[in-house]
Amino acid sequence: MRKILDDEGFMDAVICASGDLEEHAITALRHEGARIDCWGVGTRLITSESMPSLGGVYKMSAMMDEKGNLIPKIKLSNTTEKITNPSFKRLYRLYDNDGGKALADLLTTREDVIDETQPLTIFHPVDRWKKFTVRNFRAEELQHAIIEKGKVVYEFPTLMEIQAYSKERLNSFWGEYLRLDMPQTYKVDLSQHLLDLKVAMIAERFEEKLNEGELHV
Repeated sequence: MRKILDDEGFMDAVICASGDLEEHAITALRHEGARIDCWGVGTRLITSESMPSLGGVYKMSAMMDEKGNLIPKIKLSNTTEKITNPSFKRLYRLYDNDGGKALADLLTTREDVIDETQPLTIFHPVDRWKKFTVRNFRAEELQHAIIEKGKVVYEFPTLMEIQAYSKERLNSFWGEYLRLDMPQTYKVDLSQHLLDLKVAMIAERFEEKLNEGELHV
């Protein structure tokens, strides 16, 4: 069709494809050399075949006492992945100073201070024996305040700014994290402080349940 349009002098004509398109179909068509200028993605963009509904539940991570002191809280579970991370937290993305690529995301307590001049060892949030040491990096905090004391304190970007920002961030990831088939798992880990707090609270809660007769060993 592209050749027919070009031969008839309609070089500016746009070919648009649609019909339940998603990333795998689009990738296959591009690899086959399809001369498509515009992709109409609708159904697969606003719905999810693999998970049509999203289950979620609120879990308390901390509370304030009458004096304003922070009291970390944790929810235990028989499933390791469902055990919550306690306390108020911050989220950082670590970038390699040499190549500018993202190395890992790091979940910390609010009190943690990241020293970019020193090597930093981070731990897998579930498989604790898995650890990763980064050097020559910079840490960027990903969370931003939107509302403080009932007032909006955030300047919302335009759609074009959001688009440019998304492209820039995607380019900061190595290709193995972005491929459609068998991508590498990007690291999202815990700081040493947060890990120590979580382990201590699990042990404390376990001891309480044991003393209360809820557990038998």
